[in-house]
Amino acid sequence: MENSLINWVNTFEGLDAPVTALAQLDDGLVLHCILREIAPSHFGEGALKDNCGSNAILKSTNVKKLLRSLESYYREVLLQDVAMDCVDPAMVAQADATEVSKLVEMVLGCAVQCDEKHRYIQSLMKDLDKPSQADLMILTKQCLSRGEQHALDQSDALLDSTLESEGAAAGGQLVELHDTVRRLQVKLDDLEGANAELHDEVAKAAAKKDELEHDLAEALEQ
Repeated sequence: MENSLINWVNTFEGLDAPVTALAQLDDGLVLHCILREIAPSHFGEGALKDNCGSNAILKSTNVKKLLRSLESYYREVLLQDVAMDCVDPAMVAQADATEVSKLVEMVLGCAVQCDEKHRYIQSLMKDLDKPSQADLMILTKQCLSRGEQHALDQSDALLDSTLESEGAAAGGQLVELHDTVRRLQVKLDDLEGANAELHDEVAKAAAKKDELEHDLAEALEQ
């Protein structure tokens, strides 16, 4: 896999010299040059310090800056929250093959998902030998799968948030409706009570009227 990554790096034409070992990538400068080709508006020239020599601190500082730029590109352009803490800048500065490979894979992820992704994916198939093609296509599929999964996660999160918001709104409306029903029920009970009292009054008035008419009839007979 290491040789395949080296071969991929060498497909970029803007390099000062061919890369023969991952250790040549330990200061971040070559990878930053590649990223400037991939997304020149995002990865500015002169962002990293040249001529770090064997100074591991300067190399590590460069790699940290590169990782911050990568994280920003993934977040702002590719709309993916990719944790860059999986790469150890200090170990990259010490030319640790595993950590340098992780960093190169992050750059590959930018290449195969940027606006010119078709160009870079075609380059994988045209400019690399068969073993390197196989390795890089595996990494490319992993990068694309992560991107798709992140998009799905964002979609699910948005859907959950929308449903929760609508559920809360519906819940609030339901509570308000219950309050309205309760108030109307109280009014209905009051009206029914008043109606019953009115019926009693009407019955009493009718009985009194009948009594008066009876008394009046008896008086007339006398």
